[in-house]
Amino acid sequence: MQSDSDFDIRKFSRDVIWEFNTIRRRTYNATSVTGDEERRGKAGTDYGFVRRNILRFLYRLSKALDRRSLRTPAFVAKERRAIEILHIPEVRSFLCPKLGRIMRKDRSPDEKVANTVGVLVSLLTDKRIKRYFGIERDKELFGILAFRLNEKGIGEYCGDVPEEAQIDEMTLPIEELDKAITSDPDNAEALYERGLAHYKGGRYELAIADCTRAIELSSNDKDAYNNRGLAFRDQGNTLRGISDFTKAIEIDNLYSEALFNRGVSYFDLRDLDLALADFSSAINIDPGDVEIYLNRGATYDELGCYELAIADYDKAIEIKPNLVQGYYNRGIAHRSRDFQLSIADLTKAIEIDPSNSDAFTNRGITYLSMSQFERAVSDLSEAIRLNSENPVAYYNRGAAFYELHDYTRAISDVTASIEMDPGKSDAYYTRGIAYVQVNKDQLAIEDFTIAIEIEPNCLAAKKALEQSRQRLGKMS
Repeated sequence: MQSDSDFDIRKFSRDVIWEFNTIRRRTYNATSVTGDEERRGKAGTDYGFVRRNILRFLYRLSKALDRRSLRTPAFVAKERRAIEILHIPEVRSFLCPKLGRIMRKDRSPDEKVANTVGVLVSLLTDKRIKRYFGIERDKELFGILAFRLNEKGIGEYCGDVPEEAQIDEMTLPIEELDKAITSDPDNAEALYERGLAHYKGGRYELAIADCTRAIELSSNDKDAYNNRGLAFRDQGNTLRGISDFTKAIEIDNLYSEALFNRGVSYFDLRDLDLALADFSSAINIDPGDVEIYLNRGATYDELGCYELAIADYDKAIEIKPNLVQGYYNRGIAHRSRDFQLSIADLTKAIEIDPSNSDAFTNRGITYLSMSQFERAVSDLSEAIRLNSENPVAYYNRGAAFYELHDYTRAISDVTASIEMDPGKSDAYYTRGIAYVQVNKDQLAIEDFTIAIEIEPNCLAAKKALEQSRQRLGKMS
């Protein structure tokens, strides 16, 4: 039997973290299998194996807690530091919504502890914590703390942190980073963190400067390249952004975040094949990231590959069942093929988020395409109520009013859309034909002329322009 003096806490830490990650992967595979009976039966067997290993994992952790040799002064100091980190407000905001969902579900105490371990381990992947606090060397503490955070303890720990307080990435207080850099101007990690804070605050030049200095101090800092790429891209220098994302990928070819960001940049440049390649590579590395599926689906949409787009939106919704953007995007993709499916998805998006102006806009457009003009007006009016600066909603409500022969309101709405977005040929054409209906051919001629200037191949506008000129000629 192994004695306390032989116990290697570092090896134990590596073993249990590796084992836990393996268990999580196998659990996902076992619970997501679809297909024939033989495959489902194998999945059930695998799930039993996974469950037994989760319990074994918990048993090993509990035994570790009993070892007196672990309670060294250094260990106690590290544990105290980890507990301090857990009570930083940003960390609590990161953890508590996830922990709360675990406690609300009907699970056994062992399963709850296992899931708590998973949440705590996921904390270690957050770059803000890992880089700034340097706690990646103390992974064993989070397994131990999972037992401290029992069901009652989680309630006390989280207190009144609301679910909407969850944040995807922490941003450390910039004043704290300023102090760290003042005391050590060559602190590459603090420079990176301050660059990130500047980026999130829209201060792109400052973000670029800090990340550039961080890269000078640490030439293989993939995160600094990635963040500088984001700042360049959002500043409007997409090609410089792509260059930085590419450098980050050269440093780590499994860096899914940089692949995703480069894919978004290629999409913005309308280089859809390269965008598709990057999104696909990112999915192979991180198949559980819904944002990548949404963006690859949007790329397929742009390429006219609607079935592939819908398949990606299906996957995103499978991973996150209440994903508003998944239903929204899928509803738009369905509109090219099946109005009813489009309405169903957009309605689901509205049920999840009743304040989503874009969902009302696009459901209204779908109703307009179905010649259900009253319903279109209703949805588009709600879209405008939610967002009065929505030129698409104004334009399409104007088109619906035109079909309902309410030409005055049609002209008013399309005029509003033109004031917000004066570069759309369709808007001038639609207002022009409405002017024709109220016998204002001179105004119609002006609108048809602008429509043709914007879109020289607009045959409908050319024909309407000639007809209006003929009517004015006869009148004179």
